[in-house]
Amino acid sequence: MKPRIDLCTAEDLEDYIALCSRHTQIDPAAARTLALASLRYARDGVKADSPEREPLALLERDWYASVSAGQPDYSVYADTRFLSDLWACWCVYSRSYLRIMRDAKTSNGNTVLEDIGEAACVVDLGCGTGYTTAAIAELFPRADVVGTNIKDTAQYSIASEVAASTGGSFRLVGDIAQVGRQADLVFASEYFEHHEDPVSHLNKVLDSVAPRCLVLANSFSASAIGHFPTYRDGTERVANKLTGRRFNTTLRKRGYEAVETGFWNGRPAYWRRK
Repeated sequence: MKPRIDLCTAEDLEDYIALCSRHTQIDPAAARTLALASLRYARDGVKADSPEREPLALLERDWYASVSAGQPDYSVYADTRFLSDLWACWCVYSRSYLRIMRDAKTSNGNTVLEDIGEAACVVDLGCGTGYTTAAIAELFPRADVVGTNIKDTAQYSIASEVAASTGGSFRLVGDIAQVGRQADLVFASEYFEHHEDPVSHLNKVLDSVAPRCLVLANSFSASAIGHFPTYRDGTERVANKLTGRRFNTTLRKRGYEAVETGFWNGRPAYWRRK
């Protein structure tokens, strides 16, 4: 069996669609077309408004309209169109970050995996359909790997099957506070942008699992389903470009330092407790 981190071929997409079909009602042909369109958009820079990607563009438009109306519609995460977008997120983003962690040397001459060393517990925040979490379990085979997800959703159900099909390689919880132990590593790919007050949520994560290290890929300024046009820091409304700065400042105040990696565009960022 090939490593989970390599699952991104056309055959793998068919397996993914079949997996999703077992947990929610989707049109396999439409899901395939949309997943491929989303993949081309994320990987190759194909126009966001291309006809094949229109269903996702409409979902994104509806999301921002709900935010503008002051009532964010979080049901977008339960929309079957979003499952197609998650395929592209896995192939282009989180999978590449895990490969960088495994293969790329940082400024201290180690890979991120080598620098972290032995891990007893690793948490994957917002684990989606579980592909990333299962791959993390392969990178840390002796760790208690935990994925956080929204209970009673198709994503949670799909991730549960992925966990079972990989021999229980990870467990799922509905809230970071339910992890129940300190984490050696928190991994978050395109996650904190989905919280309107990401600094507050970061503090909750740090209070809940007190991670020794964090690997983060934030994109607060990017427009996407579930992201916000501006963010909050407590009662204050904050511009997107300032949100990342406040996020990083909070990490420093909480006793973490950023490791100089030299990774392109600074992604993923690697933080460790001093």
